[in-house]
Amino acid sequence: MVLLGSDYTGFRWARSRAAAIGMNVFWPWNRIAGSVAAVLLAATFPAGPLQAQESAPPTEPTLLSVHPLGARAGSTLEVEVQGYLLEGARSAWFEQGRLQGRIRGVRAVPAEGNGDPEAAGEDKSVLLSVRVKLEIPPDALVGVHRFRLVSERGVSNALVFRVNSDAVLEETGRPHQTPSTAQPVAVPAVVNGRVASDGEEDFYAFEITESRELRFEVFSKTPGKPPDVVGLDPEVTLYEPTGSWFDKERTTRLAYNDDPSSYHVSRLPQLTYRFLKKGRYLVGVGAFLGGGSPHFSYQLRISDSSAPTLAQLDRSGRNRVPAAWNERAFRRPIGSGWLGLLQSRSAGPNGTGADVPLTNGAASGHAEPAQPGANGRGSQTSIVLVKEQENGEREEDTLSISVPGLVEGTIDRPGDVDRYAFKAERGQQVAFEVETPRVGPPQFNPRFGILDDEGRELFSNVYKRLGRQLTFYLKTVEPKTLYTFERSGEYRLVVSDLTRRFGNDGFRYRLLMRPQIPHVGKVGTDTDRLNLVAGQASKITVTTDQEEGFSGDIALVLEGLPEGVEFFPGTEVKAYQGPVPEDRMRLRFSPQSESVTILLLAGADAPATSLPVKLRLLARPISDEGPGPGLLIQEIPTMVVRSTGGAEES
Repeated sequence: MVLLGSDYTGFRWARSRAAAIGMNVFWPWNRIAGSVAAVLLAATFPAGPLQAQESAPPTEPTLLSVHPLGARAGSTLEVEVQGYLLEGARSAWFEQGRLQGRIRGVRAVPAEGNGDPEAAGEDKSVLLSVRVKLEIPPDALVGVHRFRLVSERGVSNALVFRVNSDAVLEETGRPHQTPSTAQPVAVPAVVNGRVASDGEEDFYAFEITESRELRFEVFSKTPGKPPDVVGLDPEVTLYEPTGSWFDKERTTRLAYNDDPSSYHVSRLPQLTYRFLKKGRYLVGVGAFLGGGSPHFSYQLRISDSSAPTLAQLDRSGRNRVPAAWNERAFRRPIGSGWLGLLQSRSAGPNGTGADVPLTNGAASGHAEPAQPGANGRGSQTSIVLVKEQENGEREEDTLSISVPGLVEGTIDRPGDVDRYAFKAERGQQVAFEVETPRVGPPQFNPRFGILDDEGRELFSNVYKRLGRQLTFYLKTVEPKTLYTFERSGEYRLVVSDLTRRFGNDGFRYRLLMRPQIPHVGKVGTDTDRLNLVAGQASKITVTTDQEEGFSGDIALVLEGLPEGVEFFPGTEVKAYQGPVPEDRMRLRFSPQSESVTILLLAGADAPATSLPVKLRLLARPISDEGPGPGLLIQEIPTMVVRSTGGAEES
């Protein structure tokens, strides 16, 4: 049940969701299906990037792109931001950090179909260009910074700008789309570029003087949802200019990547290559399927493989922005502090968030079964850590573990299977969670199964359910699985790669077996900003997940409302989605969910705001045992404007 308000009074509106279709479909079939679908769509609907917005014109300030995409800390530069409904833009607003942006001018982008530039303020389809002067302090945090533009219509959606610790080169203005015209760069290098036209591939040349391993990364704004659909889906290719008797510009492709190293870390591609001989090499950056657009900006980074990746730099230097809670991802860290985090999201006096001690098991990996604490959730017992030792595949070498227990291992070769033994009691409710610290799906798809004493598999982390239109079965490997044991006895935990065809020292896993902890899961909204028109109402929808049998209430509170703004619970009629097929395994792999609508009403005399304020959405679990701690869910940039037309009333 979801409650609204500081006094926890409100209404109940619940609806169970059908099981969501996961993104980690068994690889490589998802790659093949995705590529075929993309080709068919491109052939059927040959529309340009901007034509993809024909569904509906934007109703709020909408940003599409920024160029260049990054700069070095301590620098001052001018960037161009393009988007819609940006007339009267007056400032650039960074969510965190001390970056400053000043508006230098707004103009209509001269392009076919944009109409009369003088009528830009009246035509929502006119693409506008805003020049912004950015000042980056020398001590600015390295990594991604989110910013928005503030105009008479309110605050826009967010774009990202990267602050680098190294010098940043700009792409040459001369064509460099062939090996012979490649732009020379010195390694290491960071280059701002843009894939501006269809079929374009930008070439950069560099010299290797000794055996060396380099990493190539492409950072870009990835495509989003309408109307924010414009974005580069980048690919990076490594070449050696070998030449031939027939073609002196012929190149040999050494490596290629258009996919991220892990979908749970970043959606941007990278590749690592060891050069064994010195010479001249090329790296090319293009768009997957060959598209191009003035909005397709990127940053190419060439560095030693030992240097931190862009994702690591972002995590280490990230501004203190509340991170979205996601316990159903392969890359979330599980360990001694994980149980404390789960307990902090439960209700009653147990929601303290205290760490659970982590102890090492014996050399043999044997550990006696741990007894649950006074609250029945294992919060007063330590977790025994067992590290797998390569012992072949002999079942007599199976390691013994306990509940709660954490095992660490590696599927270091094709066909590798790790086995563990444990005991469970009848009626014991256990959560199984697996983490992939280095490489996750689609490269490493960790599969685990639980076998009884007769060798029969009771369950696994493979989720099978009916797919779209009920025409096929969809199977995914899941990072979290719940199970209630029907009888006491000894069981086996078996861990492997899904296909058993792959394995290397990067296929590391951590698997936690623990008592289930009823708690509040993911809480999210359908908006990233609010522009409230004086005298009118707006709404946001909040979805809450109840994990592991949580049956209490969830109080939602909004803090920091602008002057003259109130919020109320509301209801709305949902479109009929048709009958939901029975899915007996859904609760094992998916949480229960509820949705609630919050109405925000700006009074007719509510004063307009000149800059966004951060509206804080908090959730607090409540049960018969009492309330749990408040959880900060989201900070929503919010403004009050006088009218949707942008002209403020006097």
